[in-house]
Amino acid sequence: MPFTQTAKKAAKTLLIILILLVFLFPIYWMIITSFKPEFEALLYPPTYYPTQFTLNAYLKGISRYRGWDSFIDSIQVAAGSTMLALTIGIPAAYSFSRYYYQIPKRKDLLFFILSTRILPPIVFIVPFFLLFKWSGLLDTPICLWIVNLTFNMPFVVWVMKGMFDEIPKELDQAAMLDGCSSLLVFRKIILPLCYPSIIVTALFCWIWSWNEFLFASLLTSARVRTIQVLIPSLVLSPVVEWSAYCAIGVLSALPVVAFIYLIRKHLVRGLTFGIVK
Repeated sequence: MPFTQTAKKAAKTLLIILILLVFLFPIYWMIITSFKPEFEALLYPPTYYPTQFTLNAYLKGISRYRGWDSFIDSIQVAAGSTMLALTIGIPAAYSFSRYYYQIPKRKDLLFFILSTRILPPIVFIVPFFLLFKWSGLLDTPICLWIVNLTFNMPFVVWVMKGMFDEIPKELDQAAMLDGCSSLLVFRKIILPLCYPSIIVTALFCWIWSWNEFLFASLLTSARVRTIQVLIPSLVLSPVVEWSAYCAIGVLSALPVVAFIYLIRKHLVRGLTFGIVK
């Protein structure tokens, strides 16, 4: 009996390792290729470990292919749209949570907010293009901020409303009896309690904005070009340099990985907030 349990655990562990290898091998291959000289990246049979480490691929990706400019554009777009979504979405979620029955057409309004997230993004491309062309915002970071806000704000409102609902309203009432205004209660009491959830919500908004490709490719071209638009365009280059392409790929993955690493302590708490009463 103990031998059977040990064999089952060993089989499960082996299966998990095999699954991880399948999913992590492309990432490993991208990273090691970014440190290889260009001639080694084209060798057949391939080398599974660089014979000599070099940073030439990163220098080429940053300078020759304007990888750093695209990286900065992506940072501006992701950071701006995330902050905009949180600034508008969190107060809206708090209002729906605390003053739900005082809002006219509340059910229709909540459904309308959610509907922008449900619809396929492609249906918005023509109205957005005409709007930004008319306003002169085409090919600017602001147009991508507005586009990402359209899809991030419903997520922020619905997620944060659930978080605010888990906080007893008696806490607000007790603070108001002590002389606090509604704004002070929201800023000094409610927001600190929901801090982990806000961090996790910001993470998902950041990931959506960082990975967004459709609108970035159709609404920007010359003045603004995110790194997600740059990477597929490299395939059309007359000279293929796989090491430089992989270096740009590593550069595009770093902010999301770094963000997740920095908030790892708040991740589980933010996702499970309100589950246990």
